[in-house]
Amino acid sequence: MRLPVSYYDKPDNTAGGINSKLANDAYQIRNMVSGVLGVMCLNIATVVASLAFGLYYSWKVTLISLALSPLIAIVGSLNMKLIMKYTTKSQETEKFLGSLMSDSVCNMRTVKSFGHPKTFH
Repeated sequence: MRLPVSYYDKPDNTAGGINSKLANDAYQIRNMVSGVLGVMCLNIATVVASLAFGLYYSWKVTLISLALSPLIAIVGSLNMKLIMKYTTKSQETEKFLGSLMSDSVCNMRTVKSFGHPKTFH
């Protein structure tokens, strides 16, 4: 609310677009706190336990899997970059559609009035 009025005149910053962006940000924060941290802790515990069992039962196979782990990390990193690219495009599209829907609902009376000229005679 402290931004200049010209900020809200831009098509990217309409009420619907800002509303969609805030809703998406709130969802991502909730997902990060509840989902990502839990999965991260689970993954770390799984890796530690599997390395412990692997070293105990077959240290040769465990060393081979440790040697291949940088390759797995690189592929995972590339996968995340690709996912982030498409997520950004999706967020921009969602913001535009939210803005369009908000403008349509807010301007319903104007559109309706243009469709009924007899009521203004």
